[in-house]
Order: sequence, then structure tokens, then C-alpha cells
Amino acid sequence: MVVEDLLLRQSPCWTLTFSACRDVKVRGITVQNHLNVPNCDGVHVSASREVLITGCVFHCADDCVAVGGITEWDRPSENVVISQCTMVSRSAAVRIGHLASKVRNVVCSDLVISDGNRGLLVCAGDGGWVENVRASNIVMHTHLFAGFWWGKGEPLAIMAAGSGRIEGVDVSHVRGETEGGIVIAGGEGNIRDVTLDDWSLRLSAGNNRPLLGTWIDLQPAECPPLEKGQMPWLYADGARQLHIRNVRAVLNESDAGAYSIEPIIRNCGME
Repeated sequence: MVVEDLLLRQSPCWTLTFSACRDVKVRGITVQNHLNVPNCDGVHVSASREVLITGCVFHCADDCVAVGGITEWDRPSENVVISQCTMVSRSAAVRIGHLASKVRNVVCSDLVISDGNRGLLVCAGDGGWVENVRASNIVMHTHLFAGFWWGKGEPLAIMAAGSGRIEGVDVSHVRGETEGGIVIAGGEGNIRDVTLDDWSLRLSAGNNRPLLGTWIDLQPAECPPLEKGQMPWLYADGARQLHIRNVRAVLNESDAGAYSIEPIIRNCGME
């Protein structure tokens, strides 16, 4: 199945959906949706395999590309490549996993996230899992937007709840200016083998930070308040085999009161 060279506009819900498909190629499409309409994902991949999404432009209030299993929870989505795309989103530019979805073998590369609420989101809930995610060569600007969006400008969020598990996530060669820090949140070792390598982040507060950015956003789970009201560049809790290499985080001098250059790392196995 090949979808290419299309302009798709003002979708009220998922723009392109592939369910239980194989050998899918999406090339050179442009999706221009309203940035205040929830659920208007650009491309939603569900229970599908051997999928390529490349050379596309997305403007979506919800996820630009979502990979999960919401139409068939027991069938994995696997062997998915997302590359050379430009993304604007009020949710996550790329979401991998959702609730009881099963996802494995996802590669993201050469992405420009020019105006996003979250950059990359990897998540699993009860009965769900995500295995083997590789993301590299990403430039992003993330912001904290007013409204009921989940996320607070994080460049990367990795979250596992209940019996959900996430294993084998490698995110490297990232450059960005963000309003939120990196969030990794699990429990009892249900997040394993996460590597962050060659990151350069500048944290910069916008007008919404004092009003809406006073907690770590783990929705729909309980959200812990920020210590001293300062967002750390990294919040990690409940991960095992966490590898952090060559990561540089700096603050704008005028925003020093809004952020902490010290990470918050709890209940993690560092290597």
C-alpha cells in the first residue's frame, strides 16, 4: 500500500489510519489540521507492520504520528520507520505505544519538530509493552501550551504504568530549545535499558510556565509537584539500566528561577 504526494486538510479526527496492515509506505504527504482540534492525528498506525513514513509535513493538534494497537490490542505494531519529516503538534510529534498497545522495532530519524507540546513520547499501560526504539538526528522546539493538553513541553517522555513495560530505548543526537525537561517515569523496573546520548538542550520559559508548569506531567497518572517550583532538565523515577552520555543542558540566565540544572533521579539503576 502506497500513499504519496497528497495534501490533506482540516481533518476532525485521525487523518490517515492503518489498521492490521502490512507493507505500508507514506511518502511526501502534507497534513494541515486545525491546532485546536483534539484527536486529529496525522498518521495513526495500529496493529500494523513494515511501515515507512518519510518526507512528510504535519500540522496536527494531536499526535503527528502515532504507533500503537488501539484497533486490535493483541496484535503488535512492528518494524516502523519514521524519517525526514517536519512536525507541529499540540500533543506528541511522535507517540509510540498507548495503553495496552504492543509495539516493537521503531526507528525515527532526521526529524524537525518546529513547534510541539511534546517531542517524542514512549508509553505503555496495563497489558502493554514497547520494545526496541531508536531515535536520532532530531531538532526540536517544544513549548507549554494553554489548554487541556497532556504534556508540558518535554522533548522526551518515557512512561510506563501498572503492568506496562518499556525496554530498549535509545535517543541520540538531539538539539533543541524546550520549555520542559526530559521525563522518564516507571515503577518496579518496568522501564529498562534507556540510553540518552549526545543531547544539547536549552531550557527557556514562556509565559505559560508560571501558570501551568508547576508539576511533572504524568497524566493520566498522578502528577508530582515540582520541588521549589523548578523544572529539572531530567526527571527519572523507576527506571533500570539508565545510560546518560554527553548530555548538555543550559538555562537562559533570565529563567534560572524556573529550572534546575540538577536532575531528579530516584529509584533508578544508572550505568
